[in-house]
Amino acid sequence: MNDGALLRLNDVSKHFGGLTALSDVTFALKQAEFLGVIGPNGAGKTTIFNVITGVYPVTKGNIFLMDEEITHLKTHERARKGIVRSFQQTNVFSKLSVLENLLQGFHNSFRINFVEDFFNTKKSRDKLDQLKAQALDLLRFLEMERFRDEIAGSLPLGIQKKLGIAIALAANPKVLLLDEPVSGLNPIEIESVMHFIAETVRNKCTCVIIEHHVKTVLNYCDRIIVLNFGRKIAEGLPVEISKNPEVIAAYLGEE
Repeated sequence: MNDGALLRLNDVSKHFGGLTALSDVTFALKQAEFLGVIGPNGAGKTTIFNVITGVYPVTKGNIFLMDEEITHLKTHERARKGIVRSFQQTNVFSKLSVLENLLQGFHNSFRINFVEDFFNTKKSRDKLDQLKAQALDLLRFLEMERFRDEIAGSLPLGIQKKLGIAIALAANPKVLLLDEPVSGLNPIEIESVMHFIAETVRNKCTCVIIEHHVKTVLNYCDRIIVLNFGRKIAEGLPVEISKNPEVIAAYLGEE
């Protein structure tokens, strides 16, 4: 294939019995791109994420990461190859510190032997020190080091959202799927989280974002895909999507 795409879906369909959740969806994600996926409720947005991550097997079609077909790989196998997802609800450990939370995110790329860990061997301690150093480096890169010792559950929701994204980044993704990263936030928090994503996160990996805040997607995404009833009805630059008659009729007209 070798068309330079980092991630590609070819004619992907997903059926649940007689219900068609996705119908022949094709698109390519470019390296370092920030791609938005929008559409009405029930359009198939979450299903797209679930088939990309392997939560749902596809009914038809193929999925490629670079030039490798991953259609039949399990979720954990795709994660180890670099496909990582953040969730709509904050996926932080509320009673742990920010640093302790971030350490959990390295599980895909870092292993500590159970026996070594149990007996607190020097090898285990050295590995943990290395892990903490990586976590602190990431916190510094994300300009979150001042929160390192704060208990996650005591932080404002906007900071918890950033922490959830940071935990996903700790897995060293090639593709980060962001599922409604600003849901439940006020306008100031939305701007803060999206600035965080635009200025730091996208410099570490390629992003796909599902978001109901249409203005946010139009303002921050390089390119947008629009779904309706499981079909891709439009794809293009934000200015093109905002003027597309079919998109306006199906979705933007509701706003």
